[in-house]
Parts: sequence; structure tokens; C-alpha cells
Amino acid sequence: MALINCPECGKEISDTAKICVNCGFTIQKWLTQQAAQETKAAREEKAAQKHAAALEKAMAKNPDDPEVVLRRRKKWFIISGAVALAAVIAVVLILVLQPKEINTFGIKPGMTRDEIVATMEKSGFELAYEEDQYFYFTGKAYLYGNEASGIVIQPHSQQHISIAYSFTDPKSLEGPNSTYEQIRQNIRKQLGEPKETSSEEESLYWEYWEKNNKQYRLVNFDNCSFGLYIFVLNN
Repeated sequence: MALINCPECGKEISDTAKICVNCGFTIQKWLTQQAAQETKAAREEKAAQKHAAALEKAMAKNPDDPEVVLRRRKKWFIISGAVALAAVIAVVLILVLQPKEINTFGIKPGMTRDEIVATMEKSGFELAYEEDQYFYFTGKAYLYGNEASGIVIQPHSQQHISIAYSFTDPKSLEGPNSTYEQIRQNIRKQLGEPKETSSEEESLYWEYWEKNNKQYRLVNFDNCSFGLYIFVLNN
């Protein structure tokens, strides 16, 4: 038994599981399809190698034969096409695998209470609790493939609003491969090294970034819970 990442939600799960317990994705069906694709690719590669060897042998015997010349040109076009295709695939993989922009759900400074609720409901969230300028939403919110407990939105002024991904399960901070560490590393890949970090005298550990008129603060609440706060500012 080995652990793999679910292709749907990104969480670790056993490769013997029939479905992902986190999102319901059919793991075994996907693994079977992957194995079939790998087997087909291996057969095609072996056949291509055999054909290439036979062509090289024919070219060595009679390099001036018209058929051999034609095959040589065809081989050049095939190789050129394969190189171009590999380059395109590499670019696509870079774009797909790089961390995506952190979703702020279309929330902007200056929104009214009703506008905030309507915008979040369009994204599939439900307002679970509110007090003064504090709104707590529940729903499916993922940060780099990790599901958050909820989303907290706080308007601070007409020029400033914060959106927070809240993670309240203490287990999400346990171990070197915890949800907290995965998110930290992905933020660093996307935003670089933090601009500021908390001092040793502070009770909470936090890291701070700035990019594209947004401020990001990842806060560890004494190893009990953590959250990523995105502060959106007006231009």
C-alpha cells in the first residue's frame, strides 16, 4: 500500500482505496486508466524504436536510394514535430503545476453587507454567522488543494477588506507534511520569501507578503489553528 495524492482534491489517500474519502473521487477507476495509458505508451515507444533501428540499417546500406532519402526526410520531420510537441507539453505543465492565484471570490473593498453575502452565495457559500463587520461563511473552499474550515470576511473601511481562509483542526498543524506546512511552501513558491515575520517575543507566529495590491498574512494561532488573511486594497 502506498499513499498518493487525489487528482481531484490533492489530499493524500491510500492507492488501495476505491474512492477518495475527502471528495468522493473514484480512485481505482482513475488508477486503472493511468495504468492502461502507460502500457499503451510503452508499446508505442517500443515499436517506434524497432522501426527507427530498421531504418538506420537500411540507410547505412544504401544512403543514396530514393526511398531511403525519402525516409530520412520523413524521419527529420517526425523528430522536429516531436521536439516541438515536447516543448508545448513542457510549457503546459509549467502553467498547470505552478500554484494558482489565491481565490478571493470577487470580494472587493466598499462592498455592502448584502453585496458580500450575494457574492459569496454565487460561489456556493452560506453565511453561518455574523456580528458587526464579521461574516463567517461555510462551503467548499480549497487553498492549494487543502479544504478550509470556513471563510471569514471583514470590511475594515471603504478602502480595505480582508478575506481569511480558516483552518480550525489542530491536526492540520501536526508534522513536517501538515496542511499548514504545505500551504506555507506553496505561498512561498507563488509570492517568494515573506517580507516580514513575527518576532520571538510575539505570542503568535505570522509571515507577511505583498503582491498586486494585496497583502497576505499567514497566522499560526499557538499550534491550535491557523489562517491565511488576504487584505484587498483599493487602487
